[in-house]
Amino acid sequence: MEGENSTGDDKVIHIRAIAARDIAKQDVIFKGACNPYIRVRLLNLVGNIDREHVLPTRKKTRNPEWRSLGWKWEVNGDELLELTVFDERKVVGLKRRHRELGSVTVNVEEVLSSRLRGDVHLPLDTMSASSIIVSFAASNDNETMEGCERTLPEGWEARTDTNGRVFYVDHVTKSTQWERPNEESRREGGDETARRQYYEERAREV
Repeated sequence: MEGENSTGDDKVIHIRAIAARDIAKQDVIFKGACNPYIRVRLLNLVGNIDREHVLPTRKKTRNPEWRSLGWKWEVNGDELLELTVFDERKVVGLKRRHRELGSVTVNVEEVLSSRLRGDVHLPLDTMSASSIIVSFAASNDNETMEGCERTLPEGWEARTDTNGRVFYVDHVTKSTQWERPNEESRREGGDETARRQYYEERAREV
């Protein structure tokens, strides 16, 4: 199902699910802990499943980590990536389905265009502050995950809106923009006093 082989000219996306944060509480007995795992699906234009990858379950935690080696899929560019977090301990209905804790959808084109690249925090569609941290990259088949990743400047975070479009948040200046920031934009933009205070606060947290 995972389509690991490709030719040199094929569009390829690299995916590595790193962690999830503040997953919604589901179990009072275990103080909100759950047994989460992530299912990643590649959906075509009509919503059918082209590929699927399931990460292993992590036990009794609301902040699971995987940091797997990642995988790659051939794509056309018009598909959607659907990332869903489930609780393995919670069973729903007679068919014994695991309870869904939240999901997020990403346009593959955002990955191919390099707008969504490096470590990205994707908020889940829940009322809580739950999120998934995923590393994305796009390449031809001869490139590695590490070779084509580009991380965001410090203080920036990539997010997706309800339509799967990527926008960028500058936590220092409390502003957002559609264009992907780089080191040059970090030096040129924003209030230097606010930026210095941000770095000082981050240093105290370490």
